[in-house]
Amino acid sequence: MERSPPKSSQESENHGTGDVFHDYHHHFHPRRHDLLQDVGGRAVRFSRGQFLPRYLHDNYHAIFDGPQLPGSSAEKYRACVLACAGIVPRQALDVSHKGSYNILELSPKDHSELSASRSVFVERAFRRRGDMYVRKQIAQFFAEYALQQNVHLVVSEKVIGEFLDEKTEARRKKELGNFILKEALGMSLDSLIPLHEESQKEGLLPAVRQRPLLKVVRTFLTNDLFPNHYGSLAHSLSRAS
Repeated sequence: MERSPPKSSQESENHGTGDVFHDYHHHFHPRRHDLLQDVGGRAVRFSRGQFLPRYLHDNYHAIFDGPQLPGSSAEKYRACVLACAGIVPRQALDVSHKGSYNILELSPKDHSELSASRSVFVERAFRRRGDMYVRKQIAQFFAEYALQQNVHLVVSEKVIGEFLDEKTEARRKKELGNFILKEALGMSLDSLIPLHEESQKEGLLPAVRQRPLLKVVRTFLTNDLFPNHYGSLAHSLSRAS
């Protein structure tokens, strides 16, 4: 997390002249790192960043190769979901002097400004082009991870059987598929909810961004995208039967 000049000078969606905030800084980098090449890695890379003046962006990359990146699918899912939720640490890097840096403890006021959605956000929130690509990459990862959950523990065999039955009409199959996928998403978030709640208590999440994690995930994986995953869901359920 990098410290930027006062927000009064920031036009976060303007790359043009008259605005020193030219560069978008991905918090998860470098882009070509092996851990960021699969669907989970791409989702993590898109999950959080901020606009910086070009000189700060250059100063940062002259010193740092990148942060420690999540390795496993579970670690990538945790990093991506919590980043999309808007959690911001209490420390920031000051790279205003070329060739050196300081770690700053953010005051409540500075943390509130830095963690605001206008300052740190998911990449899809600002891209003029490619929004759907970014959204689908995150949605694909969320769906793939949810499909790894053992939904047989929370969904009845009757419901699963009806979804898998080729004779089930399309409208009913969509209803069942959406229900099962929602349950799978809920299961995928069970271990993250305590972390999310603790982050809220510690003040790492501004009040205006305190949404349930399921709502955060559903921002990307909406009902209109669920049918894209029915085939994978059917395969996963059939294999587990």
